[in-house]
Amino acid sequence: MLKPFRLFRGWLAVFALLLAFLYATGWAVAVPAAPSGSGSPLTIKAQAGWAGRGVAGCTAPVVLHLKNRTGERLSGVIEAVTYAGFTQSAPSGIPHPGRPVKYLPTGAYGQEITLPPRATKRVVLWFSLPDFQGKLLFRFRTEDKVLASTEVKMAPGLVKSFPWGCAVGVLGNVPEALEQVRFSSVDPQFQKLPVIRLTPGLLPRTVEELDAFGTILLTAGGTTGFTPGQGRVLLEWAEEGGNLVLAGGPEIDKTLSALPPGTVKITATGFGRQQNWQQIAGWLGLRDAAPQGEPVPVSHLAGEGIRWGPQGAPLGMQTTWGKGKVTVLSFDPTAEPWCSGSIGRALWEKLLPAPSPEFGGFVPRFFFTEKSYQLSDQTNYLPAEAFPSWPAVGLYLLVFLLVAGPITYWLLRRRQHPEYTWLAVPALAIIFAGAVYLYAVQTGRNVIVNVLQVADATLTRPRGFTAVGFFAPTFPVLNLCLADPGHPVKAAPVFGLPPEPSASLNDPPYTLTRGRDLKLRFERSSQWGMRPVFFRQDVEKEVSGLVAKLRVEGSRLVGVVRNQTGKKLDHVTLFHGTSYKVLGNLAPGKEVVVELPVPPLPRYNPLGQPPPFPRNWQIFLYPEGPPPPATTEHFPYQPPRKLTIAEQRRANLFESWFGPLMSRGPFPEPGTWPLTLVAWSTEPLKKIEVKGLKNRIHYLSMITKRPQIELPRRSFKLPCGLITPEITEFRGGSTFGYNDLTGMESGEVTFAFRPHLP
Repeated sequence: MLKPFRLFRGWLAVFALLLAFLYATGWAVAVPAAPSGSGSPLTIKAQAGWAGRGVAGCTAPVVLHLKNRTGERLSGVIEAVTYAGFTQSAPSGIPHPGRPVKYLPTGAYGQEITLPPRATKRVVLWFSLPDFQGKLLFRFRTEDKVLASTEVKMAPGLVKSFPWGCAVGVLGNVPEALEQVRFSSVDPQFQKLPVIRLTPGLLPRTVEELDAFGTILLTAGGTTGFTPGQGRVLLEWAEEGGNLVLAGGPEIDKTLSALPPGTVKITATGFGRQQNWQQIAGWLGLRDAAPQGEPVPVSHLAGEGIRWGPQGAPLGMQTTWGKGKVTVLSFDPTAEPWCSGSIGRALWEKLLPAPSPEFGGFVPRFFFTEKSYQLSDQTNYLPAEAFPSWPAVGLYLLVFLLVAGPITYWLLRRRQHPEYTWLAVPALAIIFAGAVYLYAVQTGRNVIVNVLQVADATLTRPRGFTAVGFFAPTFPVLNLCLADPGHPVKAAPVFGLPPEPSASLNDPPYTLTRGRDLKLRFERSSQWGMRPVFFRQDVEKEVSGLVAKLRVEGSRLVGVVRNQTGKKLDHVTLFHGTSYKVLGNLAPGKEVVVELPVPPLPRYNPLGQPPPFPRNWQIFLYPEGPPPPATTEHFPYQPPRKLTIAEQRRANLFESWFGPLMSRGPFPEPGTWPLTLVAWSTEPLKKIEVKGLKNRIHYLSMITKRPQIELPRRSFKLPCGLITPEITEFRGGSTFGYNDLTGMESGEVTFAFRPHLP
């Protein structure tokens, strides 16, 4: 009678041991999250986007309201998990109506918070929204369990998909005419720009979080609660390529006061009434005459900028701001007659970016995210110092050969057991390999950190871009803790590609959690590849130490380049026209004299090809400038010798950063390379602190800036080779969609000739 009971007890013990093993190895079934309902210890209410609207793939806020329903303090992480939706195609010839959508996690973003008993807290998370097929999962978790969760599905009315973030943001009342603007596009979804109403309470604190917008209208009614920091962010966004429009009219002083003092130097000198309606209608392309109604009040503008509008009846003033522009209107576009009707639509067709079929319907204008992503891809190129040197490997193999060969043979012969050789040699191989593995783990060499940093000071304000790559194949799940950089942090997709629809993923590939520090978690899906994150840093102090002052003497540029950065700079190169000159390496505190010929006058043949820019490898092989043109028909794109690892990493970084310029960006400009100074360094521009990391961090930095041209006190003539023509506005197209000066069949092009003077 006791035998079946003993047998059952034995099987029960085996089953318990099996469960313990599964739990210890992480194979136990996860407990489902408690929904945010009546039985949950807290409730979560979420609203995605600005008043429920956003742009897919671009940053947007998500407002969360958390309520602690218990009498205890709750400490944990409020987390947003983004999911991409995929609908698998049906087999050929088999109808499958209403196929279900499969959701795959693409990332998670969290914030550490503490909820007092019975308290309510408002939390705003900023991250990229999925497309209209995706969804968002919000959950509050502690270290061991999820206390509450809720889902929000994306919808076509919530997010719009655009190849470049080109939504229109409005701080204040939205003009009816703005929402009625339509563009000609093959794809119907690109015919209408999404118009999103912004509020100061949900205006980002950094320029990176405004990547969804191509144009922002600031009105007097939208400045309530505005802070100087938010005005500074708007100007930084315009400097990156945004189109900032300020409303005028009777309250124009209130609108201008929202910007930092002394930045946009345009003021109102008085007020009057709108006249010359016939001239305005003709400039806007309207056949109708003046609108009916009360006279429209306008402000008279003066300052630094050009008149915007018809000659004799300007509608405002416009000034170039970095890669973008700031337009100050003399009237209020939210008031009649500009807020509605044909005249309002024609106004916004002039103010908004022009369509460009080559880029899916709109001209790209915000390159921050794209540049950062390209920089993160460069983390895959590791330096030679990240791996053991050949002498160390050779010494290790020599010791192993001596121990496994003569020494083992001599010992076994002395013991009179030579037959054990077949066991001793494999055992020694395992011992040696295990010793190397343990040494790498104990010294932290199983985690390689590669940091790429670029300080771009070619605009008025230096910008710092940083990408950090983590290579740790011995960690299926990698947890890291970094000092918070104070800027938005993004992680690149696994292996640089989105997840496959057929992949089986339960956890997001990465999780970014902010608190006292920045915590990163990478899942198993990225174990065998580089795990990169990228963000921005403030580098104004670091860049100011590299001084380049030049003056024009006849047909030559003469000056000095001084290194006061405190870092060793190598391959300091001055680019001008379609040529360059390597000035060499600069130690801290050293300087080098520069003497270069002024670039020739750029000439452009619409029927031919413009002169080529230098190849990225030529800098390291021909320091005095590009070699003479090849005698063969095709230009030699391959270097005559193989670059070293250090040279190749610098060449790759240079090509990634200046690629759009060397390919002439979206338009082949009939010009040359602006006067630009480039320098590399293996020292950090700003150190990255990874807590608990034992291994050294490998850095590669690049500084790029415009040299300062010293002007003489007397009158002077500036050589034409120092003036770079740039395309500021392009409105045109062709039958085949080639939006350059060669294939253009209709439209207009606006050039600006900028000498880059101080």
